[in-house]
Amino acid sequence: MSEDTDGQRAAAPERGTRHPAHGLLGRVLGERAHAFDLDVCAPAPEQADMFEVAATAGRVSIRATSGVAAASALRHYLVHACDRYPTWDDTEVALPDPLPSLDRETVTSPWSWRYYLNFCAFAYTTLYWDWARWEREIDWMALHGVNLPLCIVGQELVWLRTLREFGVSDERARAFIGGPAFFPWMAMGCVHDHGTTVTDSWLADRADLAHRILDRQRSLGMTPVLPGFPGYLPAELAGARASRVDWMGFDNRALDPADPLFHSFGRALLREQEREYGTGHYYAIDPFIEGVPPNGETAAVAESARAVSRTLREHDERGVWVLQGWPFTYRSDFWSPDRVEAFLGAIPAEQLLVLDLWAEHSPAAERTDYFAGRSWLWCMLHSLGGRPGMHGQMRAVAAEPGRIAALPEGGGLRGVGASTECLNRDPVLYELLADVAWHGEVPSLERWLRDYARRRCGRDDEGLREAWRILGSEVYAGTEQSGPPVSVVASRPRVDHGLEPWHPLNLTAPRAEAGAGDPLLRAWDLLLDSASRSGATAGMRRDLVDVGDMVLSGLAAQQYAEVVAAYQRRDPDGLDRAGSAFLETMADLDLLASTIGDYRLDTWLAGACAWGRTESERAALVCDARRLLTCWVEPGHVLQDYAGRHWSGLVSGYYLPRWRLWLRTLRSALARGGEPDADRFDAEVTMLEESWLQETRCGPAESARDPVAVAAMIRAKCHSSAVHRGL
Repeated sequence: MSEDTDGQRAAAPERGTRHPAHGLLGRVLGERAHAFDLDVCAPAPEQADMFEVAATAGRVSIRATSGVAAASALRHYLVHACDRYPTWDDTEVALPDPLPSLDRETVTSPWSWRYYLNFCAFAYTTLYWDWARWEREIDWMALHGVNLPLCIVGQELVWLRTLREFGVSDERARAFIGGPAFFPWMAMGCVHDHGTTVTDSWLADRADLAHRILDRQRSLGMTPVLPGFPGYLPAELAGARASRVDWMGFDNRALDPADPLFHSFGRALLREQEREYGTGHYYAIDPFIEGVPPNGETAAVAESARAVSRTLREHDERGVWVLQGWPFTYRSDFWSPDRVEAFLGAIPAEQLLVLDLWAEHSPAAERTDYFAGRSWLWCMLHSLGGRPGMHGQMRAVAAEPGRIAALPEGGGLRGVGASTECLNRDPVLYELLADVAWHGEVPSLERWLRDYARRRCGRDDEGLREAWRILGSEVYAGTEQSGPPVSVVASRPRVDHGLEPWHPLNLTAPRAEAGAGDPLLRAWDLLLDSASRSGATAGMRRDLVDVGDMVLSGLAAQQYAEVVAAYQRRDPDGLDRAGSAFLETMADLDLLASTIGDYRLDTWLAGACAWGRTESERAALVCDARRLLTCWVEPGHVLQDYAGRHWSGLVSGYYLPRWRLWLRTLRSALARGGEPDADRFDAEVTMLEESWLQETRCGPAESARDPVAVAAMIRAKCHSSAVHRGL
């Protein structure tokens, strides 16, 4: 695949004008930005992104080939000279005085592309972000080397205009597009007519936000990836030739690739998008992200790929199709080698860039002959739905991209990326990936983690080093688990199936270990001891909450098991004791989460409210905001609690009442000497959930309490209370 240097990097500004990267320096460094000299020079054709940085006599000099490279040079200086990480928690960095010196270093990225984001992230994380939050995130992207970010903000307007152009009424088009919380799946052809209806104010405000996002990204030298047409339309427009493609119970209509409507609508959609937002010539298109082609014959599979390719080429002869390789993992039962070869082989090599979406856990490259020789990116998926719990595959991130690039078959690897569904979790992984993005690999993970502990926490402390050694071996070492341990708290209780709760889709087993020998408890104690003695950076405060969350989640799993054991031996007193402890642990979990703004339901709902201009608009947005995190469609749906998380307000207001009802039901069954009525219990849980979903009031998010003080209080109670015995 040839590089599009026009799309990849913004032109250097005319002599005498300030490059937009100067603005980033000011936002990150404040007044100290005056001590930084910045020179952004347009690269020669085919030249890789590079930067040069040096510091002497209190001034820092940066030369770079793009705004992104300049920002990455700043990060390099902050990390290697100042011992500071510009993370999600600490984007604004306090610099030492005087500024440390740094010998001149020149760094060239081995990769053409550093990708970022996933369609789902635009629901599970960024849905209600305003421009101020997006500005911080774009700065974070640049600091971490991202030059190929996905952006689907503001696309509802493009779809609405195009549907109306093809004769669909305004009312019907808005209904088909559905609610803002579910638009990312509509854009991938997975859902339609779901959620509330987009309003004029949402369309206008989101289009304005999209312009600001895209302008800023392009000014820094990023190439935003915009969506294309996956081939799905309303049934009444698609006609009789369309095929049904199911996704989680949604009946979607896929156009016949040979239908002229496929090409005419696809071109019209792309034309409207370019008219509104411009283009960087990279388009995210996923015709079968989790479904399968209606016709599995290799010729038909190839034709479905050719239809997308031809439509894209007719609109933009320089257009590159960015395809998520997720289907080859998720539906490997369908995507046999001959079908993969037929599909990918039908797309011109220079027109395709494949994302190996879950490469750190379940890589598809080797199973697909490295995507039939096409260009591809090694991507870390990491978070599914934003589920609670720390986890990650650090060794794969540190070593696999470099290992593959050195293989004879690795010539198609063009870069790395983070294709996560949810942000603000496990920042250590994203700092590691940023180093791989510029250096190709991290040879000594143990040394890197020791340095990370010092830079993350702002000091060299033996206890902090040991805490992060434990986290590296217990949480981030890499196992067969596809994600964090199941949260019993966020699982839907049942009184049948041996009292085993209904776990969200694709989750692994709960942690059983939660006693004094639990290494995570040791790590929590070390973090808390250091924070109590010497203070805590913003990043360290988040770590303290995240590790405490894991400890309390493991304890809740243990207490749940004690309730089940007491019930099975028909011991009402034992059930009462274990049940009370279980509920109190959930209350502590809620309290701990309340200390981080990102972990509060009221923050999420206040963000939703802020996008509404009227009471009815705000109520509709809050309704979808609640539904997305819980039942997704309706209580009991297959996606129930897929995006569950240990947020304050969500634990206390949604999960805890379900478990309290469960305990009352079991206690009642013991009292009468019988078994609980499973159907009645399920109906009562559904009533609780529906009542919670219908609450549309929201107010400003409350100020968060001090996480160090709250963690210390909970830990002290663990030492003294029989409720938390064993900790």
